[in-house]
Amino acid sequence: MDPLNHNPAPADLLTPDLVLMDEPATSDEEVIRRLSRHLFEHGAVLDTHADATVARERIYPTGLELGGVNAALPHTDVEHVRHNAIAVAIPRSPIVFQHMADPDLSTNVGVVIMLAINQKDAMVPLLASLALMLQDGSTLAAMAAATSPEEVVAAFRAGIAASEGAP
Repeated sequence: MDPLNHNPAPADLLTPDLVLMDEPATSDEEVIRRLSRHLFEHGAVLDTHADATVARERIYPTGLELGGVNAALPHTDVEHVRHNAIAVAIPRSPIVFQHMADPDLSTNVGVVIMLAINQKDAMVPLLASLALMLQDGSTLAAMAAATSPEEVVAAFRAGIAASEGAP
């Protein structure tokens, strides 16, 4: 897949080398910075990405209460991204994120999916695709229960494929 594609397929953006298993971070800021550093080390983002993502998370929180395993989808503006990628952290213990729909509420997150997208017009379709996947309930549970980065990616890709076949 061409990472500069204006309609990136989510399944193509997550690879095993972008998965942090048994992540020791204990706060939303710490996990955002660790994922951002990981993306930076893989050439996907600029060194401004971590600060920009943390700042955006304070204004537009991304925690999602999903009824089983909860998720967060931190991301920031396109000017901080070199090429499209998705990085995932599976924390040792749930990490508190503020809720996307109500910033006064918090949620314990078991899967953090960081989006690094370098075109403004690609973010909404990507978020829509991920929203469909997250609604099934089983994808996040499979990702959180995975024992290897390859299993996380396989669960993610299976969830995306199933959601793309959904009405």
